[in-house]
Amino acid sequence: MNWFTKFFQSDEECSYQFGRDIAVMNSAKNEVFYKTSEDAFYNKNMLDGCENYLKSLILSFDDDESIENKNIEITRHQDSLEFTLIQGSAKVHGTLKEGVLKAYSIVASSDIHVAIKRRMLERNYQFTYARFYSENDKILLKIHLDTSKLTPTKIFYPLREIALNSDHEKEFIASEFSKELLLDIDHIQTMNDEEKKLKYRYLQKWIQETQSDIEMFPSDENSSLVAFSYLALLFKIDYLLVPREKFALDLVKNLTEYFGNEGDSIESKNSKLEKLIIEIKEYSFETFSGMLYPATYTFSVMEKGSHSDIELFIEETLKKIRWFKSNRNERIIVTLYLYMSLYLLYNFALHPSMRGLLHIMVQVHMSEFFEELGCSVLYHASDDNSSENKFSKRDIQDRIDNSIKPYEKKFPHLKSFSSELNFNSLESFSQSFFVQLKHLDYSEL
Repeated sequence: MNWFTKFFQSDEECSYQFGRDIAVMNSAKNEVFYKTSEDAFYNKNMLDGCENYLKSLILSFDDDESIENKNIEITRHQDSLEFTLIQGSAKVHGTLKEGVLKAYSIVASSDIHVAIKRRMLERNYQFTYARFYSENDKILLKIHLDTSKLTPTKIFYPLREIALNSDHEKEFIASEFSKELLLDIDHIQTMNDEEKKLKYRYLQKWIQETQSDIEMFPSDENSSLVAFSYLALLFKIDYLLVPREKFALDLVKNLTEYFGNEGDSIESKNSKLEKLIIEIKEYSFETFSGMLYPATYTFSVMEKGSHSDIELFIEETLKKIRWFKSNRNERIIVTLYLYMSLYLLYNFALHPSMRGLLHIMVQVHMSEFFEELGCSVLYHASDDNSSENKFSKRDIQDRIDNSIKPYEKKFPHLKSFSSELNFNSLESFSQSFFVQLKHLDYSEL
């Protein structure tokens, strides 16, 4: 059993990677390592401090050391420490010796286009801790820290900066120039051809379905319907297919611009998303499959979202759903519930319980895709029997319980809501699910 399979405990045959956030959690043991690290740094024991902090970043489940993300390897010597950590396409190598913590990531061969070198020089001014260097025919991203005043926080931010940015630069070089320029990528895993073929087929299917739905929308005042349809499609592609390189960079760029360019009209924004979707649809299987590979992460690429942020988003989107329903635009309602789940999974580094709950909602709505992956079916959309019997009710309730119960001790007001859901229809289920999700209480007092 691998680390991702363990994340979905009640669906052990479904060992696929979904989304870009870290799908594992820090266990109680990780928290002990972190506290031990703080104490060691306070007592000026830098080797113990650094070693225990790195151990706190090893992503595992509970206290089962046999099931780990294998994202960090540590070697302790008498007077020094060596480590490697993995972040997607990047590998960070580090040493702690004689009062200095050094870390570097080998990005590419120095025999790269001058445009890339110019870009890297410009990026040096954007970094807080790291810098690009050219050494021995290689381009490296490096940090150099004096350990005399180190704390876990003062290690976290430099390591995160070098890890996230070296991964990003490798993806950029592979997208705009050539994968052949990349170095130190032997850790990158491969994806089997059958999975690639299935994902390509669903990529084309989802685009065609979205385009067909949009053609059925009323011609007047339909820009919001089109927007949510396109956004749900792109979030769905990102979370379920997890493309890399140019595909991923184009997705991020367009979604960032969509939500960031407040001065643009919704029609203009939709036009840009439509252009991207047409480009994606034209990908050949060979092009698409070359941008797929499973990845291991140490640091989340998203910013942590507070529950108040999540609650506000849910409430505002539920208001939109009520408006669309009152105006008889019911074709978009189910899409909006899926959009809500995928938006939160895309934008926030979520607590593991929240991430697990939102994944349940995605798996209910995307049952056909999950069934073809070989995962459990939570909603039987094609059955002719009663609405309630379309749901795998007990399985859904068990998964909700399993997502929440491990955290009830830490969050005494956090309670499972599996018995409070309405299984009369997919819409009723989704509405009741998000109402319950909004009222989850993560306070520790």
